[in-house]
Amino acid sequence: MPPSPFPRPSTSQLRSSAPEYKRLLAVRAKQGGPPKERTNLVELDEQLWGRGESSISGRLGSAEHGESAELSLEDLKKCMTWKLARGKFRPTLLPLLSSNSPDLVANTTRQAFSQYAATPAGALASLKTLCVLKGIGPATASLLLSLYSPETEAFMSDEALLCLDCKVGYTEKDWKGFREKVTKAVQEGKWESAKELEKGCWAWAMRVQGGEETSGELREAKQDLPKTSLIQKSQKSTSSKVSQNAEPEKGRGKRTSLQKASESEESMTTKTQTVDSAVDKAKRRRTKA
Repeated sequence: MPPSPFPRPSTSQLRSSAPEYKRLLAVRAKQGGPPKERTNLVELDEQLWGRGESSISGRLGSAEHGESAELSLEDLKKCMTWKLARGKFRPTLLPLLSSNSPDLVANTTRQAFSQYAATPAGALASLKTLCVLKGIGPATASLLLSLYSPETEAFMSDEALLCLDCKVGYTEKDWKGFREKVTKAVQEGKWESAKELEKGCWAWAMRVQGGEETSGELREAKQDLPKTSLIQKSQKSTSSKVSQNAEPEKGRGKRTSLQKASESEESMTTKTQTVDSAVDKAKRRRTKA
């Protein structure tokens, strides 16, 4: 597994970073760049995670809501926009997600949350159901599960994967390994919730890569960062599609270990369509021959 771009933080370091989450969201918002909604990141975060029925998480409540919980297509768009604004921007994910019908989104999310509430082992079944929707892979599905059950589920962000010493990947297998480490970290660190743990991970990554040298370990971590960092790297080529096996652009130099480790969720959700298209073309060539 490629090395992490920063040393794995201790529980105390994550805890000291978690209270900085809101402030660092504002810092991220000021960085600009695609998507344009990044400037409203603090407001977006409140719409997802705020207290009360006005937020998506507040409306979904806990897993006790069972079959009554569902998401609308607009909810899903808001979740994806937040994900792309806080993390890495992938230009084709939101249009792909938007191609789902409102009825399909409502029915699928209702089924998924019902599966989650039905049994302690329902998380995997719920994840698989959510991944039926276009534009939804295990990472985005983990976000939806965290909104539904923040006490036990964490968003599988790149920052959380790295802080918990996981491989940066977006497969079902990657999610299983990540979830196990989240459960262990929450129990051992006595975290209030899995959601709070993820917030601490994201804030820690922002502190390190933003150069907030508040400790010797942060200074050392900054020195170990690749030139193109996870959070601050420029998003200059947003028009080109993300490819799982894409070669680095000419003149840009070699990709960092993190970039090589990162597998595009976008390419995973369209992989089947690509294979089907290739098969159809091969059949047409044989027919002409």
